[in-house]
Amino acid sequence: MHRYSFALQPKKTEITLDMVRQALHALGHQRLWFRHPTEGVCITHQVISWDDRIVAERNRKTGEWLICPDANLPHTNPEGITPDGLEELTWFTVHRYSGAGF
Repeated sequence: MHRYSFALQPKKTEITLDMVRQALHALGHQRLWFRHPTEGVCITHQVISWDDRIVAERNRKTGEWLICPDANLPHTNPEGITPDGLEELTWFTVHRYSGAGF
């Protein structure tokens, strides 16, 4: 009797910016902001919490989104602080960027 072993390759699912936003909201983040790569500040697209913690970022080589460890620690924002110069990541902004491959 022959035994055959088949190694199943996990199916890779592309994680979109909308999926990242939904996951972060499910973890308890109420508002999020989108940071574009800029010289001297960051080298990739990032999703930022109100207290300037990176909760997700985009891999520059593959374009995949990664949820960062800080995403597991949502902090309340009772004073309504918003990061300066960043665009809030709402349903509308996510869908606007979806055409650009995010």
